[in-house]
Amino acid sequence: MKYVVTYREDTAVSTNIPAPAIVEFVEASQNYLEDLKRKGKVTDYGFHAAGHGGTVIFNVANHGELSELTEGVPVRPLCSMESTPLCDQEEFAQAFRKQKPQILSMWEKRQAMMQGSAGNVGSGGAGGYGGQRR
Repeated sequence: MKYVVTYREDTAVSTNIPAPAIVEFVEASQNYLEDLKRKGKVTDYGFHAAGHGGTVIFNVANHGELSELTEGVPVRPLCSMESTPLCDQEEFAQAFRKQKPQILSMWEKRQAMMQGSAGNVGSGGAGGYGGQRR
């Protein structure tokens, strides 16, 4: 399971910490992430050029492992964190092929609804119902 995790500096916390300590947190985080990358638990990571924070792509077996690894990043106490699950291209292609008929069917229904309501515009009431359900 892959996740994109974004860390953003919480300035309400970090402003109370001396700059040399923050530098140590950042350096320790880079070392921690490099170690996880060598172990195959991190696919890639980078620090934001504009702003304070970074993004990591974790490759984990389950949510518990994700929690353990994300909370272990040394800068974590200074940051808010957001994680988003990822599908790789192959996973997405398989899921999309499987869902394609349903997606097309829903799209056709939506289009039919939009065309049906277009003829009722101005007939009173929201949604083009003219106050009456059909």
